[in-house]
Amino acid sequence: ISRNNLSGPIPWELGRLVRLEILFFYDNSINGSILASINNCTSLQ
Repeated sequence: ISRNNLSGPIPWELGRLVRLEILFFYDNSINGSILASINNCTSLQ
């Protein structure tokens, strides 16, 4: 989802993507902290 001009916090629903392996946020205006729900993404590298 890089370079999409996104802004705001990272949604907690991201933690529901349990098979997510790679995620790029660069070139956006994402703010806030990384949520605890990201721990559900056990395949994330």
